[in-house]
Amino acid sequence: YNAFYGFHDKTKRLQWDTLISDIQNVNGEKSLSVPSVGSISWQRGKGVFKKIRTASLMIQVDDKKLISAGKQVHPAFPFEEWAASMKNVQTSENSSDLVYTYNFKVRRYLQFIPFAGYVVEYVFRTQTQKRFKAMSNWLQNQRN
Repeated sequence: YNAFYGFHDKTKRLQWDTLISDIQNVNGEKSLSVPSVGSISWQRGKGVFKKIRTASLMIQVDDKKLISAGKQVHPAFPFEEWAASMKNVQTSENSSDLVYTYNFKVRRYLQFIPFAGYVVEYVFRTQTQKRFKAMSNWLQNQRN
């Protein structure tokens, strides 16, 4: 079990994810472990982010190469647009690196607030680091 499957497996993800409290498939996706291209899911935030609800569309999934990419379907606070990709790179038999790349634009009404983009970037980056640290700890516990 690696970071790619740990992230995409909806039955496992809710055990460790610090940002998501609920995930629901929209378009009849049957697999809970690896999404398919074209699948859409809704995610509800957790903790201070519980009021945020976003929908994402999987635009690339290759569970053999351990790569995936998705994008936001509709604008949702604080993002006007959001997209991300990930690639799991095996570094040893029991270790891998997760290469996560993202890009976003803040909502139009936030663009007029000085430094809003920087604040959103900082919060997103630090929360993503916290989230992937939680996944790393969860994966380590699964191995023990």
